[in-house]
Amino acid sequence: MFIEVPPEYPTCCSVMAGINGSEIPHCLYSALLPHPDMSISDFLSFELPTQFDSLFGIERINIQGFWSKALPMCINLENVQCLQKLPIPSSAVLDSFQQEFTCLPDQHEIKSIIYNHLPSSNPAVSTHFPLWVFNYWVQVSQLRTYARGPWNQAQHWAANQHLTRFPERRQLSNKIHEALGHVAWAGNVHGFSDPEPVTSLARYLSTDWLATTQINQQLDLLRWRIRHQHTPSGKHEIVATHFFPKIIQLFQQSHSTYTAESPPSDGRYPWAVGQNLAGATSTTTIVSGVFNILDSHWVSMTVDVERRTISYGDSLVSSDCHGF
Repeated sequence: MFIEVPPEYPTCCSVMAGINGSEIPHCLYSALLPHPDMSISDFLSFELPTQFDSLFGIERINIQGFWSKALPMCINLENVQCLQKLPIPSSAVLDSFQQEFTCLPDQHEIKSIIYNHLPSSNPAVSTHFPLWVFNYWVQVSQLRTYARGPWNQAQHWAANQHLTRFPERRQLSNKIHEALGHVAWAGNVHGFSDPEPVTSLARYLSTDWLATTQINQQLDLLRWRIRHQHTPSGKHEIVATHFFPKIIQLFQQSHSTYTAESPPSDGRYPWAVGQNLAGATSTTTIVSGVFNILDSHWVSMTVDVERRTISYGDSLVSSDCHGF
């Protein structure tokens, strides 16, 4: 299945922007949420509240019971552990909370938040927490979904490799665990054409199909190898995943003849590559890339102008080469 990696979670919550007291106090931030420079291993060990499943019957929860006009209790470092241990609402409840809260005509009168999703026997149900606690809930929910979830699965996959009888896989597992102890969990991956979040790397440590992000990263690495290991490197043009589908789209939509003075407005890069291949003084003779077939699997293709061949590799059929 072809799946795009979800975007990195927002670094701050904006759903309660403009509401007094909605920002997490700076003095409590590092105690409640992991620091961006923390390693992936330390991030996975950082204590975050559990979260109710979204399948939990939201219709049985009174959303308006989450807020109150009563003044909130004061939260400091001494009682912050309470927030770390109390389960937070499901993502469905958080969405409903946001929708109903923003429609309140008397928003400015709301002073505190209540853990209304917990059993009535829990003291938190009758405790009035500051409004910024909802901000905390949202950030924890996003962390668990977009960061901790993928890295937990990756760590589990690496641990399983250590249990195999293949020594190279056990060595790989050791290298992965070492890397998880040094790489920061937040921020973007550097050195590639597109600044993707670090969590995009987690997909490599799984049996999932690679998405566009990972394929383009591999193409970036291929460009680097050709540039540093092949002579002459200028013969090769490694194109991104959108290149060949764009050519097909332009061909199907074309109703006029393109010229150097009037190239396709939404296909200037494919046109420039074609012009480069056709140029008498150009050294580029090979165009290679990878593209997706019907959102189901990846196919590689190489167009060699010098040899007048088109080669492709498809894991579902035998590879082939055709002349033109």
